[in-house]
Amino acid sequence: MPMKATHQAAGGPLMVAVYAGAEAFAVPSPPWPVHLLLSLAVWGVTSWNDWDLDYFKDRMHPAFLARWSARWMYRIRTENDVVARHKLVVDDLHRGPTHCIEWCLLVGAVFYVLATLSVVLAPWAWWFFIAGFAGTASHVLLDWMTPAGVPFSMTYNYLAWSFGGRKADRQVWRRHAAGWWIPFYEVSWWLRWIRMPWPVLADMNAGPCCEPGLFRTDSGVEHLWIVPALYACSIVPMLAAVGALGPVAAFLMPWIF
Repeated sequence: MPMKATHQAAGGPLMVAVYAGAEAFAVPSPPWPVHLLLSLAVWGVTSWNDWDLDYFKDRMHPAFLARWSARWMYRIRTENDVVARHKLVVDDLHRGPTHCIEWCLLVGAVFYVLATLSVVLAPWAWWFFIAGFAGTASHVLLDWMTPAGVPFSMTYNYLAWSFGGRKADRQVWRRHAAGWWIPFYEVSWWLRWIRMPWPVLADMNAGPCCEPGLFRTDSGVEHLWIVPALYACSIVPMLAAVGALGPVAAFLMPWIF
């Protein structure tokens, strides 16, 4: 699936960061098998958020855990969360609870508990928490850049709609998306090339000066062009993290110049 490839590529830089961070900040430093497990954990969980897809319904697959957790979390809602009630009825759970930061924290907590059960991995349990959270949170961040948006944070949604005159519209599962905001849209047409990322509500047309989505569509095919770029951004820091950047650079220099 194109979207799965994109999310896995996005996990590359995070995988390097967790690998290097464990080396720099963990005392004692993890042995290489633990490094490998941490890296695989970050990369492997990047597509877990999409286990809420209807494709996994009634299948013998670990996805039932994600779908069960989504159903359970959808029961935390206000009277205005019509979408949440509808999704529970039709069993369409996609881009709901599994696409919010709280669910990513839950995945990290599961990784932490599993690590503590192992005598070998227990000293680095918090690093496994970071790995589980970072991998799934990268998925939420990427989907936040598409027009359909994601809930992002049920806690933020509840609090954001709890003050002033917005109490009547209080919602938990309201979707948000990052869009290109054109600050000088009304000033002059030749300044419209200046655009800034800006969070907007995905279910509302914010006007021509700011439409939801840094990408134009939710199609995974459109996003495939960033896959090579993301992997390229992972190669150099990974070589540096394993101490191979110098030798590789020395080998390539004669071929480049």
